[in-house]
Amino acid sequence: MEKYINNDKLYGLDYDWKAIRKEYKKLKCPAGVYNPCKVPIENCNYVFGISVRNTGKTTNWLLFGMCMHKLYGTRIIYCRNREDQILPNKIRNIFSVIRDYGYIPKLTDGAYNDVIYKSRRWYYCLRGDNGEVIDTASESFCLCVDIEEAQNYKSVLNEPQGDLVIFDEYVDGRYRNSDFIDFMNLLSTIFRSRLSGRVIMLCNNVTPYSPWYNEFMINKDIRSMVTGESRSIVTPKGTHIYIEKLEGASNDRLQVNSSYFGFDNQELAGITGGEWAIMDFPHIAALKEDEREIVDQHHYLKYNDILLRLDLATSERYGLHVLVHRATKVYDDSVIYTIGEYEDTRHRHKFGWSKVDQHLWNLYKKNKWFYQDNDCGNIIISYIAQSKYL
Repeated sequence: MEKYINNDKLYGLDYDWKAIRKEYKKLKCPAGVYNPCKVPIENCNYVFGISVRNTGKTTNWLLFGMCMHKLYGTRIIYCRNREDQILPNKIRNIFSVIRDYGYIPKLTDGAYNDVIYKSRRWYYCLRGDNGEVIDTASESFCLCVDIEEAQNYKSVLNEPQGDLVIFDEYVDGRYRNSDFIDFMNLLSTIFRSRLSGRVIMLCNNVTPYSPWYNEFMINKDIRSMVTGESRSIVTPKGTHIYIEKLEGASNDRLQVNSSYFGFDNQELAGITGGEWAIMDFPHIAALKEDEREIVDQHHYLKYNDILLRLDLATSERYGLHVLVHRATKVYDDSVIYTIGEYEDTRHRHKFGWSKVDQHLWNLYKKNKWFYQDNDCGNIIISYIAQSKYL
């Protein structure tokens, strides 16, 4: 007999997570791939999984959701940022590994051996020796959605069994200021009054400066965590979040890295392993101070909770150039570039509008900015990238 939270169907199923883990372990997934059973899913509402590519985190969370479907009829809600990311030609391979490893017959007690995508829903199906579809399940086990259409879903989406939301590759470089609120509205539409839902947030280690981390109030934790570390967080208003920064350099991975990616470039960290796939930038320390004259120290850039000062300087060797430092405060006569909310008249949207603003950013295009450290450079890169979508 199914049990409900607080003995009330309104609040959703009271899942036996141990039973789900046991079902998952029956699949005997290969050693060295991501294992969702290690996550304390009983104690958190959001799980953030951050890693290099090809760790199996998406595939194995899908498998975990399929085990939930087998035991409870749970429907996976697979989410992406944009509508074009869930079109058939873009999403057709997300279950390929699951099919190729023969998990589908195990999950369906031999009734089906493949899956088929129709009208944004995945169904189990049975294919004959020639690939023809002989039978298709009447109910889908997975629905694909995108946050771009969150407002449209409010009136048409009804998923009383949609208790596992997998938001895949949420950091994709195209963040809009409405994305977080759209995602929250989508979750509200899916979960309604249920307390049984879990949200799995998956991405690669491309940047520690995504606006998503700021919105979820975990930005400082994300930037301080090292590979292999996990952390449980409770927001001031009581939302439980679990973060894991996953290791991905197995022996097989190390061999692939040495064969194809053995180059001294930090941006390859998203493939080879490492803390973050960040770029290297020219450092201020490489410039001789006795050759430099500071022309202006009034310009700042504010991105999420980070403040940088942009000093305009000149030297005989480099001419006019910009020095990018971390900063802790601004002043009455400061100019502050931002893509967030305007706090007062000192703030200017994106890259400003005056001739001085244009000159400052033209120096960036000419590669005449120097940085306190690589973090400062990558903050600027993230700011510019997000500005393109606002």
